Amino acid sequence: MIKKASRLRLDEILVKEGIISQEQIKEALSRQKERGGKFGSQLLLHGYIDEAGLVKALATQFNCDGVVLSKLDIPEIILKFIPRRLAIARKIIPFDYDLENNVLKIACEDPNDKSLLNEINFVARGKEIRLYVAAELALNTAIAKFYMGRDTSKNGGLLLELPRETGETGKLPISGAEKPNEATAGKPGDETILVVIDDADEGAAIHNLLNRDGYGVVIVDSADDALEIVGSRRFHSVIIKDTVSGDYLSLIDRLRKLSPGTTVRYFNSVSSLLLLDEVYGYEAGLLYQDLELFTSLLAARYDLAENRAATVGLYTDKLCQRLEIPHKDRLTIVNAAYIHELARHYYRIGDSLERRQIVGLTGKLLESLDYSPVVVAILQCLYTDVSDKYTERLPIEILGANIVTAVDVFCDTVATEQRLSLDKLDATRKKLQEMSGSQLLPEVTDAFIAMLKDEILRFHTDQNAGQAMILTDNPDRLAGIEACLKNEGFRVIAAAGIDEFLELYERSQPDVILLVPGGNLPQALELSKSLADRGVAFEKIPGFILTEQAEPSQLTSIFDLAIEDVITVDRNLDLLMVKMRRVRERLVARAREAAGLKAPEGEETGDLRNLGLIDLLRKMSENRQTVKITIAESPDARKQLLLCLHEGNPVFARLDTSAGVEALYQAALWESGNWTVEALPEKDLPDTNIHDSLDDIIVRCCRLVDARRAEQEQS
Repeated sequence: MIKKASRLRLDEILVKEGIISQEQIKEALSRQKERGGKFGSQLLLHGYIDEAGLVKALATQFNCDGVVLSKLDIPEIILKFIPRRLAIARKIIPFDYDLENNVLKIACEDPNDKSLLNEINFVARGKEIRLYVAAELALNTAIAKFYMGRDTSKNGGLLLELPRETGETGKLPISGAEKPNEATAGKPGDETILVVIDDADEGAAIHNLLNRDGYGVVIVDSADDALEIVGSRRFHSVIIKDTVSGDYLSLIDRLRKLSPGTTVRYFNSVSSLLLLDEVYGYEAGLLYQDLELFTSLLAARYDLAENRAATVGLYTDKLCQRLEIPHKDRLTIVNAAYIHELARHYYRIGDSLERRQIVGLTGKLLESLDYSPVVVAILQCLYTDVSDKYTERLPIEILGANIVTAVDVFCDTVATEQRLSLDKLDATRKKLQEMSGSQLLPEVTDAFIAMLKDEILRFHTDQNAGQAMILTDNPDRLAGIEACLKNEGFRVIAAAGIDEFLELYERSQPDVILLVPGGNLPQALELSKSLADRGVAFEKIPGFILTEQAEPSQLTSIFDLAIEDVITVDRNLDLLMVKMRRVRERLVARAREAAGLKAPEGEETGDLRNLGLIDLLRKMSENRQTVKITIAESPDARKQLLLCLHEGNPVFARLDTSAGVEALYQAALWESGNWTVEALPEKDLPDTNIHDSLDDIIVRCCRLVDARRAEQEQS
């Protein structure tokens, strides 16, 4: 095997060109070891080289073109080609677009990163991508300026050049338990903040920012040093970088004992500390779970046929995420959605009460309670006319009201207790598009329709993720439970007796077990013990008991058997659906991890029950792979589909006497079988017999699967 020639190091290139000296290299390497970051950034930061010289050397090292970003003013239309999240996460920025040749030019740190190129190709489909190397500091500054809206005018445009007030040695202002000097301590007592950080430059930056706002600052570089300080003084807050050494858990426990009111924050970078995104994300997740649980319990308590409030909240949150609304604003909008839905029950809405009347009554009630003005404004803006308005600016009240309005219309149009289907999508699309431009902003309408479509496709690709087994001696109770499980994508097997159940259990290895005994909970306990004694592994497979009534005192013995939960059910199966949704999410994540496809070096094989044809097509499309896929249907494997993809797009298919898309559509209905994926050189691609787009093919496959499932349920 011929080995690739190793490329020159950056310092070797710079010395060869006579740009820097050995002494400067030694000093820059020392700073890099102490403070982190790129070697080139240390050279640039300390003035040993300018950006143009560094980019030229990097271009030589990577054997590619380079770009000097600090001289560019990138138009907004160029920036929109790459999503903000991807740009920040992968440290890339588009800076030019050649319309005539359809070439998008993107600056990055490593133009040879194939995984990066694959990601960019996926989000910028149809464009030829050309990667350019850029200096790390200039790249960070450009991302901060153009994607994060930060002021980069100071320090010659190098926003990330941190203040160096730590002395020539690079030590932190305070080390260990030294007594803070006046410059470090600032204000005494509860106006002082303890910073536990092992990065000198970041520590200096935090120190300056907090001092500017009037806080005193004490900085130490380990949790053990912080422990020695907290016993002798009180702090307003303690912020800890997640890389520090020492026993930080003891530090937190000590703080909780001495001063329960002291705020403690972890962070992994200065930007995460300032942006607070992960904090809001965590709090938002707790709130959404609380609201879903509360409305589920409420629906069960009042014997409601469906928990529409949970559906409204769920889709409102999904639409906010689709529109990339920040966590803090998402919390407000989702809160407004739940209140609007609960108001429908509070005012006992009927056909005679028009939506705007409900909105008015709810607004007045909330105002009398001094509720959040933003939430009140969102509710008051529901179903209002937005024609030819908000073209220059868009208040959060209008955006939030539009999101809740769209979800409200969706829930009025489709039966929310049933699984979303393509037919329901068509009905929703028609209704929303009728309102688009008048009561709905077009961007909200488009985002919601696209989100619903993606959800349907995800359901179809994940539908074989789990098998549920039910044991019951009362077949009359099965209908609603089976429908609930099928709506969540489970394949269902039911047994009427223990022996039949155990035989099916050994043969099918289910993913979830539901016991629906005809008697009371003590009888369910005996049934569970009998199954466990005969080999049913409740500790490995989630098990649920469904009963009409359960006393808390009876539950301990049940849970000792590793049964996951006891659910009381009657007409309302919402709690069961919530539980099954969580189980299914775990199963889908596990199946995806087990079947994670990479570009095949030889062959990759798998089972259609874990990764079906639709999911295979989507994964190959994401990776833009040119492959040959062979799928053999079980049980006899005599039927085989041959499918060829060019850069992720289906171009050829053959199944017996069928060819093209018709062959694909037949195989889409296979519920079991095995597939093999092999790399396929472009020169070996057969003549094209598929001309439909991938999206059209997937949608058609989903419709066929829906139709087949409907026939099975009717028969």
